[in-house]
Amino acid sequence: QTDFSGGANSDWDAEAMIVIGEYIILFTKQWQSNGTVAYRIPKTPGDHQAVLLESYDSNGLITGATYNRLSEVVFLSGYSQQLFPFVVRIENITDTFAFGTVERITLPLSFMQIEGITYSSVNRYYLSSERFVNASPPVTLESQLFVFTTNDMLPVDPPPEPEPEPEPEPEPEPEPEPIPEEQQGDILLFSTLGSPILSYQNGMSGTLFGRAIFDSTGRRVQYTPAIDISNNDIDLSTLTKAVYYLTFYFDQQVVSKPFIKQ
Repeated sequence: QTDFSGGANSDWDAEAMIVIGEYIILFTKQWQSNGTVAYRIPKTPGDHQAVLLESYDSNGLITGATYNRLSEVVFLSGYSQQLFPFVVRIENITDTFAFGTVERITLPLSFMQIEGITYSSVNRYYLSSERFVNASPPVTLESQLFVFTTNDMLPVDPPPEPEPEPEPEPEPEPEPEPIPEEQQGDILLFSTLGSPILSYQNGMSGTLFGRAIFDSTGRRVQYTPAIDISNNDIDLSTLTKAVYYLTFYFDQQVVSKPFIKQ
């Protein structure tokens, strides 16, 4: 289009728009046909060709629009040729932006030129009117702000996927039997046949500084300081089959116990 001359009151006026997803939806203000046509253009900068979506006989001029993202409902605002205000409610909009349920609602207000609409919550909307002055007959309508409410509900989300059943907790390891009174003051070594783990019960009094393993030649092959000792189990999987000595360093003495790595 290169020629934009012509009358001011045409069917190609447009004042209302909303954004849904990646598109801007324009609603025309048809002075001649007294309806509206919805067009879609991408919201990215550039030159775009408007795509016609839907038309609706609003029986009045469409001046504002809002898309309530909470209820997924569109409201259009407008007024008739006689300045009777109304809103158009559109819901169940499809993925192709085809209108679902459309309802025109006349507002219980006096003469006024409604020009804008917006929402503040799922059920609360605001309307604004423009100052209107007419010479004959002499009429002056001041701009005003109105609020109305709906009974919409938030869209219901699909039920969540059931959570997987928790893995059963492993059976707790049996507590080692207490050292008999006659064996207190000693260290007992024990292991399960075929297991690389050597366990012990410490019946000694005093502070433990560390433990070590020596081979039969007196060479130290393993050492663990007390700060790193978290339990009474020792992994022997890195040792070869031989005789070893498990040695404990206490603050008052050193205790050594022989064992055989099978």
